[in-house]
Order: sequence, then C-alpha cells, then structure tokens
Amino acid sequence: MNRNDSAGDRVILREDPLAPSATGLAGRLKRLGFCIALAAEEGELCRQLDRGQGPQALLLNTALSAGEIAATLKFAGDAIRKGRVTPLAVGATPGLAAREALARGSLTLAALDPLDDATLRFQVNRAFLTTREAGQARREVRVPWEAPVAFLSEGRERRAALYNFSRHGAFLETVRPVQPGSAVEFSLPLPLGTSRIRGEVVHTNAPGNLRRPRAPVGIGVRFEPLPEADLAELDAAVANRCAALLL
Repeated sequence: MNRNDSAGDRVILREDPLAPSATGLAGRLKRLGFCIALAAEEGELCRQLDRGQGPQALLLNTALSAGEIAATLKFAGDAIRKGRVTPLAVGATPGLAAREALARGSLTLAALDPLDDATLRFQVNRAFLTTREAGQARREVRVPWEAPVAFLSEGRERRAALYNFSRHGAFLETVRPVQPGSAVEFSLPLPLGTSRIRGEVVHTNAPGNLRRPRAPVGIGVRFEPLPEADLAELDAAVANRCAALLL
C-alpha cells in the first residue's frame, strides 16, 4: 500500500470532545497517522459519512448513552450495510444498556480500556480492512500485543516493541528495520512465560518506503517451526486476545 491508497480513508470519532466522558483519542489517532473527523452529534455524523470517498472507520465512545448509540448506528446503518464504514466501540467497558444497543446495531469490534497504542492502531486498521475487503479474513488470526522486546540479528542486539503476532509470525516495531531475508531471534512474551523465537524477516515498513502508512515502522517476521507446546500456548494467547477485542 502506498500513501495514495489511504488518502480517502478517515476515522470518524463519534463523541463530544468537550464532554467529561470524551476519550481524548483524536490526538492519539492523529499521532498514529490517521485522518480524524469529529462528530459531536448525528447531523455532523451524516455530513461526515457523505463526505467520505474511501473506506471509513466509525469509532463510538462507549460512554454515550444507549439512546445516542442506537441513534448513531441507525444514522450510519445504510453506510454500514453497504460496506462504506465499519463501526468500532472505544472507551470504557460498556454497561448493559449500551452493550445491548451496540449489539442491536451489529457492532462487534471493540477497543476498550486500558487501551495501548498497539491495540488502538490495530483495531482501527482492522475496521478499515473490514470495510475495504468486505469482511475477507486473513489466512490466520493476528492480534495486537504491545510489549518491549530485543531481537538478535546479524550478531547485534536491537531494541524493538512487539506490535502483533499470530501462531506463525509477528511484527516488531523498530526504528532501524533490518533487510528482508535477515535471520532474527527474540523472546516472545506470553501470559504463561516467554517463547524463544527464531525466524526470517519477510517484509519491512521502513522510513522513506512505507508500504503501510498507518502501520508502525518495523519488520514482519515469519517464525521457524515451533514445538507443539509453544504452538498451543500461542494459540491460547491469540484466542484469549481475540475474545477481548470483540463485544
């Protein structure tokens, strides 16, 4: 993907930025490279939806009342059904009434507190991908997981941060990506301990050559075959994380 591919993609944040319950996500999303449009009420939401020329993500603050959530999803319903926008619940864990309103609007994606940058970025990109590809799934499930790591490559240890992983690969955020084809080794932090990973860099997102403008600078790593016990732990971690990202 080049920069022009995402020129029309926008995040519509449905909240009143002056309300006490405002998430403050607009600034974070801009820092992560997203184009933001605020919609404090339904009229502005309609105008923003009409202006969209590319895939859009609609972020709903879960602190909105159940009535406001229902009205928002009703206003956006036609765009959602036509695949022009994908909604995403953000903020605190919703109460029962709000959760029921979200469910009635067929909203399933969530990015709930405590919300780190990796999860926020991943879930918004996931909403864009759902809109762009009409729900087509990747070959395997990948989940966000923010954690510091140090990887060994070409005889040097380099600092990085884990952005996401699956049972067969991971993306490491690092300011100096190594070249595709490089061998890497690192410890993958998991709930029950760490798993020592060896793998190969299969793609990079490097400064001056950003293939994915909304993704971090870093490297995509394909794992070498892992023991069955490690695969089982990876699968369990992915399944648990997936459950936390859905309503």
